Amino acid sequence: MQKNFFCSYIKPVITILIGGFLLVALGWLTYAGISTLFEYLFYRNDPMSMPQGMVRNGSVLLLCLVFFALMQLKISNLLKATFMVAPLTMIIIAIILGFYTHLFVALFITGIVVIGTVFLIIHYKKPWYFYFATGLSVVMGILYAWPR
Repeated sequence: MQKNFFCSYIKPVITILIGGFLLVALGWLTYAGISTLFEYLFYRNDPMSMPQGMVRNGSVLLLCLVFFALMQLKISNLLKATFMVAPLTMIIIAIILGFYTHLFVALFITGIVVIGTVFLIIHYKKPWYFYFATGLSVVMGILYAWPR
């Protein structure tokens, strides 16, 4: 009974927490690397004039494309849920940072994205840990991007 509980509940939570956090960090490092490269190549004299929003949104789009490509592979649902954390977190970060002067709009759009994600999880009858991955993404995205 103990092993079944571990495999059914504890293992998915640990995998999604650790893997999701590492993938979000990798996604952020990818964005930071692209941003630094563009600053060096195109905005060397005035790095503040670089359109960070475009770079951030382009990085999110690239991350989402990689995620959708990974979803087509025959891998376990646990890995798919873990891979979902990074793009969803980065989408939430991009939304909040894009609308940081209008937080109600940011929260509204974030809510639409989360509701859409939950709808897809329900529609495709995914396991419970996809909901956990979605919740983790929301928490990490808001903690990172919320104005201080």
